[in-house]
Amino acid sequence: MQTKAPLITDYDMQIMSGLGVSNIQLRRLLNGAGIAPSLRLASERKQSTNPLSAKEIAVLKKGGAKGLDQSPQPEITAGAIKLLGELVEECRALVGSSLNLESVATLLKISSLEAKQRALCSPPMLHAFALADGQIRFPRWQFMDSETIPHLESILALIGKSITPLALSRFMLLPNPDLEGQSGAVCARDWLISTGNPEPVLELARFRISD
Repeated sequence: MQTKAPLITDYDMQIMSGLGVSNIQLRRLLNGAGIAPSLRLASERKQSTNPLSAKEIAVLKKGGAKGLDQSPQPEITAGAIKLLGELVEECRALVGSSLNLESVATLLKISSLEAKQRALCSPPMLHAFALADGQIRFPRWQFMDSETIPHLESILALIGKSITPLALSRFMLLPNPDLEGQSGAVCARDWLISTGNPEPVLELARFRISD
């Protein structure tokens, strides 16, 4: 039985773009899953000949895609469909759990203007990304009950805009074997909250942005 491609809306396309998913990567995954790219992506395709990255090729090949070295149009595969579905769900979850400007202002007991300024200053004091409609969203991982996580500003000052919002979310939320807690590997967010020691996280961030 053939795997069914996920239903992807224009809003999904907008949030994936806002979170830093490249149009090249997105177009490749859509082609691999048998979904026609949007008009915008299709038109950009004529202007760009960038190939798949080695990592993207490896992931698609692992899922069963063939002919990736010879053709820019990977055949429809369960692997591509699965990868695209997981990416869509991850982006939906990140946006769905994020906070709007008013919510952040309330949480931190500051004005909306100050919350926005903290996100836009350089280096930023808060991490935010913008959706296609201009709405500013703040990923939930950077907040605790009524304050930001410890050393957030140090992390943001180091990383700057060198990685995408999606990549930063993964960095902060996925367990890392180099961060060992009492019950095993923990994510950067939990490490900072539980230990208050930013150095191991900053070192991992330096490695991440130099990769």
